[in-house]
Amino acid sequence: MPGKLRGMTLVEVMIVIVIMVTVSVAVFNTMNGGFALWDRVLTLKHEEDIDIAFDKMTSDLGKVARFSFIGFQGQENALSFPVMADGFEDKGQLTGLRRIARVSYSMDTLHKVLLRSETRFEDTFKSARGYERTLLKDVVRVEFRYFCRPLQGTGLVERLTVKKGDAIPHFVQVNLIVEGTDRRYDRITQLIEVPIAKTI
Repeated sequence: MPGKLRGMTLVEVMIVIVIMVTVSVAVFNTMNGGFALWDRVLTLKHEEDIDIAFDKMTSDLGKVARFSFIGFQGQENALSFPVMADGFEDKGQLTGLRRIARVSYSMDTLHKVLLRSETRFEDTFKSARGYERTLLKDVVRVEFRYFCRPLQGTGLVERLTVKKGDAIPHFVQVNLIVEGTDRRYDRITQLIEVPIAKTI
């Protein structure tokens, strides 16, 4: 009959259900793979940020200069020392002048970041803070340890602090506890040599 309504057969309903399940599984797998890839990218970026922070600290400690007005000073959670800067950052701009500056590393516990500041020599007498920037985010704790070679014998002698006027340490050990992308904590330790201390 031409005016009679016809419903779907059981076979047609089953085919529609199979198609919907197949499409749903494909979409789920694609989304799941995308989220896994995104997590991996974030993990690699976080590891790269840590490597860059350690490279910057190594570079700075490699430029330590002996300068009596700005001494090498180190505490458990802060570090400050004079450097001979090849190019000097002034308000975010890099100048080509070679000059003495003070580089400082400290922890901002409120924002959970490791900060690096660079202050021109002439500004250190004004107690002015130099150009400060965030070196590493998601830092739970930073700890600096200082090691010197003894005048006689072998091994290293640990010092908890270094005061202005003390001998420059031969090594600085940096211990970082950072929060990873998956909310777990990673402890990273690196021993950095201070080349100028060899001549003491």
